[in-house]
Amino acid sequence: MSRGFRSALVAVGLVAVLLLGIAGGFGLSRTVGIARAQPSSPPATSAVQGHGHPLPAALAFLGTMNATQRFDHFISAQMTFSNPQGQNVVLNAVPGKLTSVSPSAVTIMPNGSSASRTFTVTSDTWVVPTPKRGSVSGLNPGDRAVIYYVGGSSDAAAIVEPRVMVSALSTMTGGP
Repeated sequence: MSRGFRSALVAVGLVAVLLLGIAGGFGLSRTVGIARAQPSSPPATSAVQGHGHPLPAALAFLGTMNATQRFDHFISAQMTFSNPQGQNVVLNAVPGKLTSVSPSAVTIMPNGSSASRTFTVTSDTWVVPTPKRGSVSGLNPGDRAVIYYVGGSSDAAAIVEPRVMVSALSTMTGGP
């Protein structure tokens, strides 16, 4: 496995953790508490306590949504990593609904967009929930997914189904 591909996989893993927080409601269901220091005064009005910790005021609307609604409001993500050669590697995430799935390509209607995007599925594409390289056999049009790609490539580095992440998170936290 090449060093660059391994770095991309690590990056995809890190973004998946970010998406777990977004798609899963920022960590915990409303019924599960977390251990933390209690503030000496009530939280400011810019915070929402709905998910075990305060959300910034700009994200307070997420506290009133279910996981599917939160995912549908997730528009994009981009992370930049420095590889061992000192070059920046940009990992992009495109969340949305799959409109077409074939063994060699997937088309997604990105959240918040009216123009679909098509990505090539290669033997190096990771498909999650079951980490299978190059296989989209479990994906169907209409499924919500996040497609990760590096730089300006049209090759999918990974295709992640958020419902699996939400289900796993709910199981871990005892939430709905």
